[in-house]
Amino acid sequence: MSNTLRTLLRYLYQLSVMILLLYGAGCTIKPDDLSSNTSIEEILNLAEAAQKKKSFKEAGDFYMKLDQLYTYSDESREALVKAMKSYHEGTELLDARLSAKRYLLLYPKGPDAAFSQYMVGLSFFDAIVDVRRDQGAALHAVREFQQLILEYPASSYSSLVNKKLQISYSQLAGQEMSVGRYYLKREEYLAAINRFSIVVNKYMNTIFSVEAFFRLTEAYVALDMRDLAIENNILFLKKFPNSEWSSKSNSLVSKFN
Repeated sequence: MSNTLRTLLRYLYQLSVMILLLYGAGCTIKPDDLSSNTSIEEILNLAEAAQKKKSFKEAGDFYMKLDQLYTYSDESREALVKAMKSYHEGTELLDARLSAKRYLLLYPKGPDAAFSQYMVGLSFFDAIVDVRRDQGAALHAVREFQQLILEYPASSYSSLVNKKLQISYSQLAGQEMSVGRYYLKREEYLAAINRFSIVVNKYMNTIFSVEAFFRLTEAYVALDMRDLAIENNILFLKKFPNSEWSSKSNSLVSKFN
């Protein structure tokens, strides 16, 4: 094929893309239809057109295609950031996470590295469900947010995650409490103690720690573990002297006096 013919075909392809864009039919072109013959500007136009139509996944896919075709370009780096934002806006959490991780892989010291790490954590955080179900998302959110604080302590995004971390901790504590209560009801006291101990040792600053202390006393008393019951009660009263739960705990250990 001659150079003249190649130039002509490239021109015709680009012209067809622009015509479709001008007539608002950009969605008829899919990311997989694009090739190295498509310019960066054309791909950006397609992505922005999809974004305006609230086709967030498609917009993200176009941005990711730009990264695939023009890796390491300035536009590609910026497209990855736009991709994770588009995916997140469309609640495509896995895609948001993958695009954020790709940015971190290619540009670990890039200007948007802290934001990308935040988006990884956020993609897990937004998937957290109620405390009665598996809390894998909460565990992953905690891990990724802690990584953000460790790797980018001066970033403004580090300060954003504190509240989200607290919510994640509460979710994890809530699940431990739910399982612990189940074991307690079945009189499987050692298994219950293990769960409640996790709450008081790892998630002290959550709303579940007060009840966890009481449930520990309850389980120790049921097993007639006098010393552990008294020791737990003393610590409970020290930490939560005015709690209704600590008053109940005190009543339980009074049998040992």
